[in-house]
Amino acid sequence: MLSLALADVLHGLVTTCFFYPPILLRQSPVPSIGVKLFNILDWTAWSITLTHMSAICLDRLLAIMMYSRYNQFITVDRARKFTIFCWTAFFALNISYILAQFCCLITPLREIHFYTFGYGEFESEAKLRESPFGGANLFKLTYTPIELFTLTILSISNPITLIQLYRRHKRKMALRIQRAPPMGLGDAMLRRASTMLLEVSMRMGSKHINNNEVHHVASRRANRQQQRILLQASFFLFK
Repeated sequence: MLSLALADVLHGLVTTCFFYPPILLRQSPVPSIGVKLFNILDWTAWSITLTHMSAICLDRLLAIMMYSRYNQFITVDRARKFTIFCWTAFFALNISYILAQFCCLITPLREIHFYTFGYGEFESEAKLRESPFGGANLFKLTYTPIELFTLTILSISNPITLIQLYRRHKRKMALRIQRAPPMGLGDAMLRRASTMLLEVSMRMGSKHINNNEVHHVASRRANRQQQRILLQASFFLFK
């Protein structure tokens, strides 16, 4: 989760610094080395987002489906190695793409007043023709399968995880219902409470005292009696 959060923050910072200044200045102040650096960082952060979202979804699915053996498959050391491998591999891959001058770099498009971005505007037509892959966009060819794989993982694992969580919730509710006291005991406690309250009211009505004293004494005794009755009822209901 920390690695995914760092990748998202990095993507947001780099994107903000790269795309908003051209909109405000009506020109692109970023030099060529800045464009290359942006593409390296942006594609690396995007790759971390894709791989870690898939890993987290599979991790949650495995924790629910195979919770008894979860610790055998997923460990802190394996998660750390996976994170280090993803950062290192994709960072090195993106650097190699830039150094080999493979098409195509992401840049704000001048023809749309820099309000959106596209590919290939930074490179000249001669460079595109001289590319070892004939101008093919290797960034698209590399990351499109990863994006499709991530969407597949999310579409399959998330519904299964939600269904399993719902079933577990239903099982917990069923266990609580089984542990609850029978309805007969609850009815008996309610009848007992009603009888005791009726006896208290009859005793209070038989005393020859004025109305104010009756109201004060009756309310005080009734409150104490109700508290004792409710405490007893709660104890027997949840015993």
